[in-house]
Amino acid sequence: MIQLGSQGPEVRAWQQYLSDKDYDVTVDGIFGQATFAATVKFQQWCGELTADGVVGQNTYKWAAANEYKGGFTA
Repeated sequence: MIQLGSQGPEVRAWQQYLSDKDYDVTVDGIFGQATFAATVKFQQWCGELTADGVVGQNTYKWAAANEYKGGFTA
């Protein structure tokens, strides 16, 4: 799970996925306010996810079925 304040390569992979989907994020490996906001918008767009800004198991699963190549950490 990654969320506000998380850092590292997993965050970078998530940010790259969001950026590739045309969400306005900087790919810097730091899960800040912009990544949080983009994650909420992504979750709202999916329609099947809780829009809480946390990239948990359900968000990863949905993204993986839609071209996300990053991993999941519980």
